[in-house]
Amino acid sequence: MICRRTAFSLSLPLLAALALAACGRPERLPEPAAPPAGTALKADLPPAYDEARLVEIEQPRGSTVRIGIAPETISVDAQAGVVRYVAVMRGISARVATYEGIRCNGGQWRVFARRQADGPWLAAGMEWEDMYGPRQQPYVRVLARDGMCIGPAVNTDVRSIVRGLQSGGRNVLYRG
Repeated sequence: MICRRTAFSLSLPLLAALALAACGRPERLPEPAAPPAGTALKADLPPAYDEARLVEIEQPRGSTVRIGIAPETISVDAQAGVVRYVAVMRGISARVATYEGIRCNGGQWRVFARRQADGPWLAAGMEWEDMYGPRQQPYVRVLARDGMCIGPAVNTDVRSIVRGLQSGGRNVLYRG
């Protein structure tokens, strides 16, 4: 009788721990695989943008590339926790636009498509990557810090995101 009671009392905390583990955050549904790099996009094209309205993003000293975000392309998918946007990189001899996304709660970013100058949009073939990983781009962390993310949460107010990017994040209450 004592052995059964002891076994029952030991299994109760184990059952409680298993029940709590089952109540964790729901898993994200896997995204479809990225199309092969260089594939012309026919559907799901990035939104149109106006280069005259770009919001300039702070760059490291000595950088010869200017990066701007097209505010009219910023969209928030709160359910997926992703902010999507078009970034335009302008250098001395080249102009490249990329359609990207930031996943705030995972600290990840992804390039969905890219185009050279006024050429067609081509699939980038890139999966989600760590913003702090080996292929990271410093401006992506600036975007997350200055308005697209509020700590680990996505900022769902597009106007607030644009104001944060324009002010260098000075109007953001909390930075992650």
